[in-house]
Amino acid sequence: TTLRETVEQMTPVNAPEVKVRSMMGALTRGSEINTFEIVRRFAKVLGGECHYLAAPIYADSAASRDVIVAQPVFRTLLEEAAAVKVYCLSVGDLSHESLQVRYGLPSTQVIDELKEAGAVGDILGRYLDREGGLVDHPMNHRVISLELEDYRRIPCRIIASGGAHKHNTLHAALKAKLATALVTDADAARWLLAQGDEQR
Repeated sequence: TTLRETVEQMTPVNAPEVKVRSMMGALTRGSEINTFEIVRRFAKVLGGECHYLAAPIYADSAASRDVIVAQPVFRTLLEEAAAVKVYCLSVGDLSHESLQVRYGLPSTQVIDELKEAGAVGDILGRYLDREGGLVDHPMNHRVISLELEDYRRIPCRIIASGGAHKHNTLHAALKAKLATALVTDADAARWLLAQGDEQR
């Protein structure tokens, strides 16, 4: 939703050399957060090219995920996604306000399991604990998105998220050094500073 609203406020330009790439698979429902739609809108407002990662965000199993990302077309798309210069993303949480929870996760049971595993939210569909580590849960082995190790090598990594329900996920992302820039609201910024995140 944050990225959708961001692109709505952008002034159109003509930059045909710009390539806009998705770094994760898409949800099968919930058009307001569909990766394909957001990438298309960014490419349109920038006058550039859009490149889709035409896969689901979560495969049925870890084995299915491995088969999908091993295909040359998906391997190439992920390699190209890892080579971008600027990345802009939001983070998710596990509250009822989360559109990822509403549309992306298969059941309430999975949400409870993720919480029990220590998850506070996700980045690129990968669930983190409060210290920024990946939790030990099957969802993290089923996700089709850029690996965090590859993501960290992108020079400019902008995270744009806010609201009290995102506090813990933002804290986790900063602890894991997943952002080079953060765009958030004043209350979230004060909360993060109180956690000592000014050191990161």
